[in-house]
Amino acid sequence: MTLRYPAVAGLALSLLATPALAGPSMNTRWAVTSLPQAQCVEHARESLANAGFTNIKNSAQSAFGEHGQYSMVVRCLADKQLVFFVVAGPAAEECRRLTSAVADPF
Repeated sequence: MTLRYPAVAGLALSLLATPALAGPSMNTRWAVTSLPQAQCVEHARESLANAGFTNIKNSAQSAFGEHGQYSMVVRCLADKQLVFFVVAGPAAEECRRLTSAVADPF
């Protein structure tokens, strides 16, 4: 079998692969905090739970959770008076919604 239009075939294959290469959507936000480190991390855990996240875990500086296909980390940097929120998942709009659900009441 001879391929008559190799450039067209290559273009078609590249277009099919484009969504897979795009990767997940992400959304970030930051906020100022006056909470001490341990209280900030505990508040992050509570905020994740209140927004419907599950499988919540934490380290000394961060709380992590899952919401279906979405993952979120809330990182507390109390010595800098900063909280950083990051959500990743398949849809940008849902990433924004989940970020707001956790960050707005923070």
